[in-house]
Amino acid sequence: MLAGITHGLFQLALGPYVIHPVQLLMDYPVAFGALGLSGFFWKQKYGLYTGYVVGVLGRFVFSTLSGVLFFASYAWEGWNPLAYSMVYNGGYLFAEMAITLALLLVPAVRSAINRQKAQFVVNSN
Repeated sequence: MLAGITHGLFQLALGPYVIHPVQLLMDYPVAFGALGLSGFFWKQKYGLYTGYVVGVLGRFVFSTLSGVLFFASYAWEGWNPLAYSMVYNGGYLFAEMAITLALLLVPAVRSAINRQKAQFVVNSN
């Protein structure tokens, strides 16, 4: 979670779009910190995939909530702010998730991850 929070703070430093202090927290450290939920699944059989999906869903929740609370005025004419925020945030987050999951299934990538995981287990003993 700390790595996600740090990444969110880097995003904030590089190109912030802030309209309210609570929105700043929700869109940057909290939403990116939610990606750290993935760490709870590291010991499970398909933990990499499950954890990644849960982390992205966590980020989606906070980004969507921020959209409803602070960016409702951007909703398309006739759209409910919740639906708009879900489509807006889901559009890029779930596309990114699909691409990442596809890359994780590439044998060379999977092999590299397994080597790193094995090295971690050896070094942590």
